[in-house]
Amino acid sequence: MPVARRVTRALLGSGTDADDVSQSALIELLESARTYTCQGLLEVWARRITVCVTLRWLRRGRRLAVVTHDEEDPGSARRTRRSSASAG
Repeated sequence: MPVARRVTRALLGSGTDADDVSQSALIELLESARTYTCQGLLEVWARRITVCVTLRWLRRGRRLAVVTHDEEDPGSARRTRRSSASAG
């Protein structure tokens, strides 16, 4: 199993969110390949980038929280978490 998938599944559990973040991490790894300086293991470098991508994704998910009002009681508000990856 590739590094990105192992890391995201460990942090997010199995599911579509982990798969989506794994793909994003792979894209970022490919775009960042020129920054790899061959000092240390490639797997450690890849794992670090994947963790950063996953944590960024989690922060964005929290930031997308919206406030909804109960139709029966317009004065009450409750927070719900909305994520584009979870909508499917």
